[in-house]
Amino acid sequence: FIFYVKELVSRNLRLRLYTNGTGLTEDIVSILYSLRAHIDSVVVNYPSADLLRFHEKTGSGDYYKTTDAIRVCSKAGLAVSLSIQGNAQEYAKEILSARELFPDIPINAYHTTNRAGLMKDLPPRVQTNVLSGGVNRSIL
Repeated sequence: FIFYVKELVSRNLRLRLYTNGTGLTEDIVSILYSLRAHIDSVVVNYPSADLLRFHEKTGSGDYYKTTDAIRVCSKAGLAVSLSIQGNAQEYAKEILSARELFPDIPINAYHTTNRAGLMKDLPPRVQTNVLSGGVNRSIL
């Protein structure tokens, strides 16, 4: 990973890193910080601030790795933000929970629709919505 980041830097390109955060160890973040002139920001996908919801949404046990990565990036001084996606019924709640856990970190919230037909618990009018996600709101 760092090899590719350094390759971008050598070409005088800037990086906006979108990640689930699981590989962002203190050592990696330290290297990214040393290259911060070329790092636009680190955007961490953060499905939920609740451990069980996080696991339910991702199917992974990476809640603590992701949460720790956000803290490590912030503490190191990298420009970090959270990306939260969800349908209208859930993402507002997730934003509030993430805001409590990370009060000083910007949140980019995306209202998404039922693109693959997998959200069975939604009302029919939501399930038949358009194929692509919609609104991007940045909540500071």
